[in-house]
Amino acid sequence: MMVQYSILKTKMKSVRSLELKKTIKMADLNIDDYLY
Repeated sequence: MMVQYSILKTKMKSVRSLELKKTIKMADLNIDDYLY
């Protein structure tokens, strides 16, 4: 049970970091649009 939980947690972490990267990329694009 604990092993499955930790695997689930790491999966969630990786998904969250991917989402973060996507959001940051989107923010960067928006900033670029404002600058130029």
